[in-house]
Amino acid sequence: MACFGEPYHLHVCPHCQEIWECPDDLLGECRKRHVCKVTEAADKPVASGFAVETNGMLPQPSSQSGDSGLDLWEILVPVANNQKVPFSDDHHEAFRRILRQLPGNNGTTTRPVGDGDWVDGDTGELFAEKMIPIRFRACRADAERMAAHARKFYDQIEVMAYRLAPESDVFIARAEA
Repeated sequence: MACFGEPYHLHVCPHCQEIWECPDDLLGECRKRHVCKVTEAADKPVASGFAVETNGMLPQPSSQSGDSGLDLWEILVPVANNQKVPFSDDHHEAFRRILRQLPGNNGTTTRPVGDGDWVDGDTGELFAEKMIPIRFRACRADAERMAAHARKFYDQIEVMAYRLAPESDVFIARAEA
């Protein structure tokens, strides 16, 4: 399957959930194949059907071990870039796809847009912007990795994420089979 032509982008294997960076040849074809740890077969790089620009950087797992449970997290992403140009719905959906592919997570909840502001500690500049809160389940290392990725993906100086509830307080009621 062809890529979207970005020089660098991410892929997520639907079987083993591994996320990897793929350099693109700018002719629409991926150059890196993935060997799935679950199926032990070489998949086409766009196994999940999407590619995401990473500006050449793949977010790495945190060096802090933290909790290994699947806590409930919320991350704040901007509605528009630093030039006040709104991100497309496809841009936001691509980020939510990555969140949905995290091990143990199968969904996201997007909360209503809110007003945010913060002061850059280095320059003293006040930034005011509309923010979208997105909730997802992940271990701490994956939540930190996704915050770092969101910062690059949305080209931000900072991105805030925080734990809403520990794994022990989160439950899912499922229909009986």
